Amino acid sequence: MLAPQPGERVLDIGSGPGHLLVPIAEAVGPTGAAHGVDPSPAMNALAAARTDGMPWVRIDDGDAVALPYADGVFDAAVSTQVYEYVAEIAVALGELRRVLRSGAGVDPRHGCGFAGVAHR
Repeated sequence: MLAPQPGERVLDIGSGPGHLLVPIAEAVGPTGAAHGVDPSPAMNALAAARTDGMPWVRIDDGDAVALPYADGVFDAAVSTQVYEYVAEIAVALGELRRVLRSGAGVDPRHGCGFAGVAHR
């Protein structure tokens, strides 16, 4: 399993209250970027509070089937306990592939830490 590296751009799909977004942000550091996306304004507010003081973190409204990002902008992505609730799984996985840079792959493992990280 690969962990985010300093300077990378990493997306947390379904970031919720930001529990995983904090260690992602710490791993990529201020030379990288950590983005969280979640459809819940309440969860996004919690994530924003949890990552306060980390200007390289961005929290966005959105969901797995319509990610609000340009093509190929992320080095890695993670999603924990999200895809099992997505009715349009093929669309969501297409969105994941779309926002990852060319050459990135997917680590399908589940569990703790950076499980499910899509990475090169």
